[in-house]
Amino acid sequence: MEEKNWCEETLKIVESQIGDINNSGIVASNIDYLYKLVDIHKDLSNEKYWKEKLDIMYREYNDNYGRRRRDSRGRYMTGEYGRRGMNGRYRGEDHIDDMYSNYQNYSEGRDAYGADQETLKSLEKMLKSTKDFMKMLGREAKSEEEIEMIRETAREISEM
Repeated sequence: MEEKNWCEETLKIVESQIGDINNSGIVASNIDYLYKLVDIHKDLSNEKYWKEKLDIMYREYNDNYGRRRRDSRGRYMTGEYGRRGMNGRYRGEDHIDDMYSNYQNYSEGRDAYGADQETLKSLEKMLKSTKDFMKMLGREAKSEEEIEMIRETAREISEM
């Protein structure tokens, strides 16, 4: 039996046992057993979560570093000092990466756990990254037209 199957099978059995105790009622004689089952459930769920998280991180790492990256115009980036800075990355890409990463954490947490504290922290970090990105765009605007476009977008966001 492969690792994923035994973990999921054990998790199903533990959930079934917890359900049986809940249906029959929690009493002093089964409280210690229930505590152990909940602890096992927590550990198995945590193991499953981190295995999936590591798989995602491994895929993203391979996507980012396993092949040559292109800029917004489809040109290969050299990894040297380029038009925008070191590694061929444009200013602001870090903000976008942060938004993406925090959105993934928010989305995964919301789907798995609802609106818990970690999920809300991820949302807060994503919104901060968005705000930082907008500030950076404002600092780098070179014309009044660009500044006005940024202000208009910020105004639209504030009216949502």
